[in-house]
Parts: sequence; structure tokens; C-alpha cells
Amino acid sequence: MPMRLNGKVALITGAGRGIGKAIAIGFAREGADIVAVSRTLAQVDEAAREVKALGKRALTVEADVSRLLNDGRSMAEQVQHSFGGLDVLVNNAALCMNQLGKKDSLLSGGGRPACST
Repeated sequence: MPMRLNGKVALITGAGRGIGKAIAIGFAREGADIVAVSRTLAQVDEAAREVKALGKRALTVEADVSRLLNDGRSMAEQVQHSFGGLDVLVNNAALCMNQLGKKDSLLSGGGRPACST
């Protein structure tokens, strides 16, 4: 079976469960190394174990993508250090759109996430 993503690095936000986790596992099956991102490290740790069991590399990153300036910068630095770059981005994490544009939201890097759970 050809591995269509062999040699590629894919970052998936919301990779700790559900669709995001399924995408991470599916991409690993197709040959990609995975950067699994979630606000909850324990959730992405499980996804990373499954990726590694497929013989691919996995980096777990605890980040809130609604805090783009803070967590986004750190996430990019970790990817660059571990893999040297990124080939595929799947932005699967949910954001509450009604919060965008407020002072402490997505682009301001403020102290509270754009969406609370």
C-alpha cells in the first residue's frame, strides 16, 4: 500500500479526541509524522502512543489555539526544533466565533481563551 504522506510532517489541532485524533492516526497510517495539539496533554499523549505504534514520530503540544500569539509561537518553535518544519496543517480545534474580535481574543494573545468549556 503506498504511503501518500511519507516524509511529511502534519500538525493537527484538537488531536486529543474525536475527529482530530482520527485524522492524526489516519495521517500516520499514510506515512506522516504527527504534531498532536490539544489544550489537554493527557488526551494527545494517547494519540501519540497510537502514532508511534505505527512506526511514525509524534510530538505532543499542549496549546490553546485561541491564544494565537502566546501558544501559537511556542507551538511553531517546538515544531521547528523537532521536525525542521511543517508540511500539513489541519485546524480541527473548535473556536467560539462570537468571541473573535474582542480585546482578549484570538489575535490579541490575551489571558482568557476565546471559548470556554
